Amino acid sequence: MLKVNWTLSAILMAVPFSAFAQQPYHGTFRLPVEAHFGSVVLQPGEYTVSTVEVPTGVKAVRFAGAHATATILAASVDPHSGAERGKLTLSNINGVYALTRLETGLMGKSFDFEVAKDIRNNVERAATPSDKLQVAMK
Repeated sequence: MLKVNWTLSAILMAVPFSAFAQQPYHGTFRLPVEAHFGSVVLQPGEYTVSTVEVPTGVKAVRFAGAHATATILAASVDPHSGAERGKLTLSNINGVYALTRLETGLMGKSFDFEVAKDIRNNVERAATPSDKLQVAMK
């Protein structure tokens, strides 16, 4: 038993520390509707999404498509039970869609985003609760 533990320890010591660091997330999706992401309006179409770690260690998410690129800091990053595929959540707030959440699938992280102030004000005036639209990653 001692030999097995020593062998496992030797293998772990041989693996570079960076291998244990969280790798960035990359995915693609088709946005079916116009959606607000921070102060940027993303048009319907194909996009890539990736997580970015800024020098302060804070997580940001970047969306890039043919018509727009937007990077925004996550309001919160939480663990979640990783499904096989990632997904986006768009909230319909009084007729305006806003990207509010990214779940990264097997990476096991959820990124939540603040809704822009002008859209949030629409929530206060809205007579009906917001609807959610789920967009699966490819």
